[in-house]
Amino acid sequence: MLLKTITRKGTLLLQGLYHHTRHQRLVPGVTLVATASIFSWFVVTNLQPRIQDQPPNSPVHTSPEKSTQHSDRLNHSCFSSTMPHTNNKMREDALYGMFIGDSLSMPVHWYYDTDNIKRDFNGWLTGFEAPRKRHPTSILTISAVGGAGRSTFSGKQKSVIGDIILHGKLQYWTKNDRSVHYHQGMAAGDNTLNNHCALRAAIQASKDPDASYDAVLSSIMTDYVHFMTTPNTHNDTYAESYHREFFKSWDKNGSPTQPEEVMSYVEKRVKDLENKHLDHNIDGIGALVHPIPLIIQYADKPVDEAAKQAVKLTRMTHASVNLDPFVDVYARTLHGILNGESLREKINEALTSPPIGNVRLPKLFEEYSKKARKYEKGSEKRLEIYQSAVSQMGLACYIKGSMVSMFFLAYEFHDDFEGGMLANTNCGGENCNRGSALGALLGAEAARIGKTIPERFKSGLNILKPGIQSVVDKW
Repeated sequence: MLLKTITRKGTLLLQGLYHHTRHQRLVPGVTLVATASIFSWFVVTNLQPRIQDQPPNSPVHTSPEKSTQHSDRLNHSCFSSTMPHTNNKMREDALYGMFIGDSLSMPVHWYYDTDNIKRDFNGWLTGFEAPRKRHPTSILTISAVGGAGRSTFSGKQKSVIGDIILHGKLQYWTKNDRSVHYHQGMAAGDNTLNNHCALRAAIQASKDPDASYDAVLSSIMTDYVHFMTTPNTHNDTYAESYHREFFKSWDKNGSPTQPEEVMSYVEKRVKDLENKHLDHNIDGIGALVHPIPLIIQYADKPVDEAAKQAVKLTRMTHASVNLDPFVDVYARTLHGILNGESLREKINEALTSPPIGNVRLPKLFEEYSKKARKYEKGSEKRLEIYQSAVSQMGLACYIKGSMVSMFFLAYEFHDDFEGGMLANTNCGGENCNRGSALGALLGAEAARIGKTIPERFKSGLNILKPGIQSVVDKW
């Protein structure tokens, strides 16, 4: 076995090679020796301290109702429950912000060594770009095509990729080439699959402002099934584990398409899996993306209701109780900003409340912010501080660490939408889904304090821009 000491860049590269595999708990000041399951020839020593939790994959023995009630109870003492007073400009910029954050990062999604960003694009990204043909650390071709996680394709199993979803894209998942870009073929300003699904949810939620919560969720899930299983509805190549698991099970349960049948399948799946061990790749920050439009749509509803609906939607798509409290905290944070509360104040509440619950984080944020202020705004030296912070707090997809790093960028760039979006992109890692969650917060805050999103970012969006604007026009 090859032993080597992992420096910062080596750490980032290793994360890129197995960014969806199980994380170990890392305690500051303690040396970690671990073997990556799919790259057992790596042994990591002297790994930098990171603010990460254990991989959120342990089963939680609770019902959806109890989990939501528990999450609500935890947050009532920490989050404002005042009646909302949102405005449509905040909604608009929150919605645009999530798509901008995703699209800017798309070409460098899962770049774990940030030097590769600078190399591939002849400098740091400053706007929308198309992805390069080759991805420096892609593991697309060892991702499971029949469900969640990692595997090689045997040809004996039914493939979710190609047969059920992502029609015509199986060839990219099964190539004998470890450099296939996750979003190959997309153009500058395009959005990834999770954002396509989020826009579909936004369209469904905005159709009838008087529709019941259950009716909206039913329309979202029925449309999700239709969208994902219909060829040529989008141009992405990658689908997260939760999509693959959902449609693997959907196929085994008769491939329902009618609203009542879809909801019957969804509810049964949620119940069947509530106490089951799920693949640890399910519990990522991508879980925040689909419900963001629902939070925005329900900004004029009581915060408890908006958060509850966001959690319910995520449970329907992901079927993981582990995600409930994280979605709840994010929903309350965004809802608060949409109703006039300060982004920084809401972040401090979120950091010190369950499920993050780390009173040291606000101080850590300030320490990194102080380091960054030593260098000129927009400088490479300052960017390096942000890259170091995100690397320490959570560079990969796992929900707790990635939410902490997302909140750090939101805290640091609370009054600078453009700066925050570009910093997130150039920090690499799971920057697309992190960027969506960040973009919604920064967009809402920009409108709250009387600033605007630069027009070049809105106009630079490509395929999804008409759909986004159609939702905005209904408010």
